[in-house]
Amino acid sequence: MRLRLRLLLLLLSSLWKKPIRLLDESVLNLRVLPNDIDVKKISNDRFLALMDLGRMDIAFRAGLLKSMIKNK
Repeated sequence: MRLRLRLLLLLLSSLWKKPIRLLDESVLNLRVLPNDIDVKKISNDRFLALMDLGRMDIAFRAGLLKSMIKNK
């Protein structure tokens, strides 16, 4: 559920951020929540999911979302 909320927030925030080209750099500032952490560090599965959020940010801001919806 937490990742779905983060994805929704990412989608909404991409509407206000400036568009980027496909190979431009995109920086996300995310907070690690207490339930993301195993004993001392972020768990591997959560880390990969957060990296997917970064990839989705690039796709949203580069305009790929429109073509993904159009070409299902």
